[in-house]
This record gives sequence, structure tokens and C-alpha cells, in this order.
Amino acid sequence: MTMKSLIQQAIARPQERADAAGRKARECPAPVPALDTNEEELRKLQAGLKIHVRVVGCGRSGARSADLCSEEVDSTLVDPYALTVEGEPLDVAPLAPQISVTLDKDGWPANERKILQPFDETDLLFLTTSLADSSGCHLAEFVARSTARMRRPLVISLVSTPPPEPSERPCYAGLDGLEGLRRVSDTTIVIQTEKLRDLLPEAQAAAAPRVIEELMMTAIRGIVAIGVGGPAPIHLDFVDLQTVFRNHEAALIGLGEGTSDHPADVLAEALGSLLLGPVDLQKVTGAFFQIIAGPAVTVPQATKLAWLVSTKLPVRIPSLWGMSRDQSPKSETSVKLLLILTGMEWPFVI
Repeated sequence: MTMKSLIQQAIARPQERADAAGRKARECPAPVPALDTNEEELRKLQAGLKIHVRVVGCGRSGARSADLCSEEVDSTLVDPYALTVEGEPLDVAPLAPQISVTLDKDGWPANERKILQPFDETDLLFLTTSLADSSGCHLAEFVARSTARMRRPLVISLVSTPPPEPSERPCYAGLDGLEGLRRVSDTTIVIQTEKLRDLLPEAQAAAAPRVIEELMMTAIRGIVAIGVGGPAPIHLDFVDLQTVFRNHEAALIGLGEGTSDHPADVLAEALGSLLLGPVDLQKVTGAFFQIIAGPAVTVPQATKLAWLVSTKLPVRIPSLWGMSRDQSPKSETSVKLLLILTGMEWPFVI
């Protein structure tokens, strides 16, 4: 999955949503068959073992990513929510369940219990927002801090930096929001808007928010598929996820795509991704990567790519990976690589 293909997918998304809405309106839900006693007991046992995953889109930008999550991620694995400020205009009405809150004079939520009730049993919490959205950052920080008092879930925040200002000086508009999220999140995945805009043609600059949402969902989908559940040939468990993402601060994303015959090229593209920038790999403190393989790609071929990735990283860091199947591959031997590196230095990512 290259940034080019992700951009094309994001631009095509509005029409796909319209087509899906039309199909949904024409479909009638099938009746749900009654369960016998044994099936009910199995369902109860399964529910007790389930890892509870919530994706909370905070503020205006977060509400859009929550909508995309409700469409893109298996609803049996993830519960999406749009957490918005009451009276604040939204681009579209959220499809995901919406929680509207009022803010006090300091910009913090006033109705705490109303916000936290859906997240009582959360094990893995994704928070999405933009550092350009101050109310979204406050909401994300509030949810992360409050849920930590209840259950201490694994908190992964995904944030985009503010758009670049017309100045030669670096943009520090989002530093306060980033620092607040850093303190309450186990890992904060930072998507650098300025670097992303360099990838977009000038005529498509307005599509940057959609590309950011698509990139966030790519990361969430990969972590959930490999670390929580789903039909993956090679996957991890929730404890494995915590060894990489618990208390590892900032993270960046790299994407690569190619074929199983040339795994080194796939890795080179992911490591050379503009979103990663000139990262010093020897300072990385953790790595998670997902290999998304076409139907003809074998497990040994995926393992070879995983081995190549590990040779580029420090020996003693937690480095975990999994393999899933591509549902719509370009070719039988296509391979996509999602690479998340933790432990980035904060002055660099902003």
C-alpha cells in the first residue's frame, strides 16, 4: 500500500459512501435465528473473553474518522463513537453513535458520566483528532485520562499536525495539544500534515483531510486485525500488542507495496516513506508491522519480509508482526507493508 494508492482510495471514498448508502436503503435485514441453549452458553463464554475495542473520534475531524471506522472495520471487533461539542457545526451528520458534550469555561467537558459510560469495559482505546482542533484535543485527553482511572486500557492516539503556516518558522500551534495527549496516551501516532501535502497534487490539496482519515483507519484496521481478532494467518494476542505500544510515546507510519518476489523493494519503500522522514532506526524503541498478502503469497514469503524488517531495527526492542490476506489484491503475489515505529523524538514529529 503506497501513499499514492491510499490517496486514490481516499479521493474515491465519497462516491463509494453514496453507493453504499443507496444499497443499504434497498436492503431488508434478514431475520435473526433463535439460539439454542448450548449456543447461548458459547456466546456468553465468548463475550467474557472478548477484547473490547473502542474508536473515539474527538471533535469535528475525529467525527469523520469515526464514520469511516463504522464503515471499514468489523463491527463485531470495534465500537466506534463520535465525541463532539454540543452546538459545534459538523461537516456531515455522524453515522457512528454520537455523544454530544458541553464544555466548561476552561474548555473541559462538563458532563463527565455521560461521556464515560460507553467506555466502562474498554481494553483497547483508539482516539482520533487533529492538533488544529483544540476542543477535539481536550476531549481526547479527557477520555484517555478518565478511562485510565476506571480500567487502564491500552490507549493509542492518532493525531494529525496543524496545516503549515505561511512562515519559515516551524509551526508550534499544536504543541500544547500534543503534549497533553502524550502524557495520557501509551502511544501517539503522529501524521504530519505538511509532509502529506507534499504528496498531493495542488489540485487535490482539499483531499488532505480524507487522506488523513484513510491513513488513520489503515493503522487501526491493521492493529485490530493482527492484535485482536479476524481471519489472519499470522496474528498476535492482546498481551503482545501491549509490549509494543504500552508507554512508548510517539510513533510514525510508513507504507510500502510490491510483490512477494521483491520483498526488499517493499521494505525500502516503507522505510523511505515521506511520512516517516529521515528516522534514525537505531533509536526506535518498538515496532509493529502488518504484512497484507495476496492469495498466492505463502507464509514463508511473508516471514522473509518480516525478517528483512527486523534486520533494520535494534536487536533488543519489542518487534512484532502479523500477516493478513488482501481482500482485493492488485495481483496474486501483491504484498503491502504497514510499518509503525515507536519511540520517535518529539521535536522531530512536530
